[in-house]
Amino acid sequence: MNDIENLLQYNINEKNIVSSTGALSLSKVPNEMVIIGDVTGKDVIILDDMVDTAGTLCKAAEVLMTAGANSVRAIISHGVLSGPAFERIGESVLTELIISNSLKKHDYMELCAKNFNEESCLNIRKGSDKIKVFSVSKQIGLAMAALNNDMSYEALQAKRKENV
Repeated sequence: MNDIENLLQYNINEKNIVSSTGALSLSKVPNEMVIIGDVTGKDVIILDDMVDTAGTLCKAAEVLMTAGANSVRAIISHGVLSGPAFERIGESVLTELIISNSLKKHDYMELCAKNFNEESCLNIRKGSDKIKVFSVSKQIGLAMAALNNDMSYEALQAKRKENV
């Protein structure tokens, strides 16, 4: 099992890690973020379904670090990563961005070739280096097997654990 799989299966301990669910609230006022609770001295994990241009994600990480967090990581289901996303991630205080391979991750060299600017390319590369990708192929395979066997995903997982 690799480090990303270990992190994804890690039982979040409230004393050490705070997720964005309940720790960070995006208010209805544009560009305003409010932290609910204390993140001082904690390693924060932001959980979300999608990241596109990474503006909100990077701003949230900045707000959390300013509030005293030790580090900020994000686990995102779908990394669209369009426009300035790589550059923003490279310039951000995010320690790491973990995304699934549900969408193709762009090659930072390809992005640099399109808009060559030395400083921009350095930030794009920094952003690319912070991104870790995990495979969803096992979960998709299990879902397909569950459908083919007229079972729920959870029931199939339980049955497989019994056979191990």
